[in-house]
Amino acid sequence: MRLDFGYRDLTHEALEDLLRKTPHLDRVTHLDVFDNQIGDEGLKALIDALYAAQSPLQSLDIGANQIHDPGAAALITSPVLVGIKELNLAFNKLTDLTAFELARSPHLTALRALHLTGNAISEQGAIAMANSAYLKHIALLCLSEEHITDVGFQAFQRSPYLQGAVHWE
Repeated sequence: MRLDFGYRDLTHEALEDLLRKTPHLDRVTHLDVFDNQIGDEGLKALIDALYAAQSPLQSLDIGANQIHDPGAAALITSPVLVGIKELNLAFNKLTDLTAFELARSPHLTALRALHLTGNAISEQGAIAMANSAYLKHIALLCLSEEHITDVGFQAFQRSPYLQGAVHWE
């Protein structure tokens, strides 16, 4: 089941209210919350609601939501992402700390597409992701190139896991 809360200018309070009123979260496979203002608090509420419902999530779009590294870490370390195939974290306030969490997460072994464009991930984050066996099934990784140096580019070119998967924007 698809659930679309995208482009609604939702705050974390509004999202929490919507989640309380939404039946059948246990059936949600695709969730779009793109371009709202939920922040870390709203993301944590979303994680709690999805975990409580045991949602069989395959796709989550939380791009452009003022999410910072602590919020992203809460998501990435949550079992809510076990089995996720597509994750959009683009245009948030994320740094290498999030890239390190992504690289260490055993919950992301089914991930096929990861969108990180518009964040401040540098060569250190790129190196961590390029060397992560947990991310080896990713076929599409979207990143912004302005923060990544030649060292980061080379890490992806030599990666035994992500070679050819990276799309620069």
